[in-house]
Amino acid sequence: MECVTLQLTRRIGVKDLRFLFGCSGKIDATKSLMNPIFNVWTFASIAGTSWECPPYGWVKINTDGAVGGRLNLATIGGVLRNNVGAWSFGFSRGVGCCSVLMVELWTVHDALLYAWNFGFNCIILESDSKEVIEILNGSSVALDGSSLVSAIVELLLRNWIVRCCHVFRESNMVADKLASVRCSYSLVATEWSTPPPPLVDLVHKEMSNS
Repeated sequence: MECVTLQLTRRIGVKDLRFLFGCSGKIDATKSLMNPIFNVWTFASIAGTSWECPPYGWVKINTDGAVGGRLNLATIGGVLRNNVGAWSFGFSRGVGCCSVLMVELWTVHDALLYAWNFGFNCIILESDSKEVIEILNGSSVALDGSSLVSAIVELLLRNWIVRCCHVFRESNMVADKLASVRCSYSLVATEWSTPPPPLVDLVHKEMSNS
């Protein structure tokens, strides 16, 4: 799992987001390193292939998207969970017909916007799309100049801490299923304050295993 942590106090462009990667799994605060130039914190940690609770005071977001059907219509899903793995909020919606990469980026955008509106200050955002994380880190120029990427960067540059991490699909199963749980492709989001019935057992399993 690759992570980049942002706590930025000034506005910079996507190409400037070239931060140190190489951390994975749980945060080891004793090994944290601050870059005084960009106010960026990076963490050395332990890799894992299963979902893990965030540290106390943090919220973990998992995001995913799905594209399928005859028209290649896409849906997105995201879940926010607290430090004991309890469900805080979940959402899914359709995003029309677009590429797999755009689907993943829409999920990140919506999840960050929800987290900001809820007032969370310390976020770990996990995606099983390595290309998305590379775009957010600035190490990929794919979709450079995209209004959607610019909107995500604007969210990242707000006054909070966000760790954007690439994880294995096995660590992202709740978001994966949430993106496919919709009964329609409506652009209006379906929001869940509790896990939808098809996900209850999986959420409880990940809580008990983390």
